[in-house]
Amino acid sequence: MYLKYLAVDYVKIEGSFVRQIAMDDRDRIMVQHIHQMASEFGLKTVAEFVEDGETAKILAQMGVNYAQGYHYGRPAAPG
Repeated sequence: MYLKYLAVDYVKIEGSFVRQIAMDDRDRIMVQHIHQMASEFGLKTVAEFVEDGETAKILAQMGVNYAQGYHYGRPAAPG
């Protein structure tokens, strides 16, 4: 419903779906469909909780636009 009515540019894909996509076909299917639907609305996707290279590779193959998580870096103190 939100995708239809809100003026947004990005859809963040919940990490609970992303975290296990290398091992769980159901999570992979969910992420693929969320990305596909967002793309069809002209929106970019951001996957969170990307913690390893295999997950990053799968997301790239799906065409997910952006990713964030420990695979790319750990949080750091400001300054």
